[in-house]
Amino acid sequence: MHGARYWGSATVGERGQMVIPADARKALGIEAGDKMVIFGHDHGKRLVVVKAEVVTEHLTRALGDLTALEAQLREELGSAERGDGSEDTS
Repeated sequence: MHGARYWGSATVGERGQMVIPADARKALGIEAGDKMVIFGHDHGKRLVVVKAEVVTEHLTRALGDLTALEAQLREELGSAERGDGSEDTS
């Protein structure tokens, strides 16, 4: 796995809680009280834990990219409907 790092292991307690290894918390800037988002994938039986602020940043960036793409597509479709560009209107 490209960029993957092994931080250690954790045991799930009776209440479903795990402790994130201290080295991982330090390296990833995870502090007490941080909100985490948990993603799962049934096929690989895996969990991915991501800081909520990171998820928000990625979604905000993606929304901006999609908004720009939508504007570009609307402009291109409008140009095609008006006959601007490739068609000869003479």
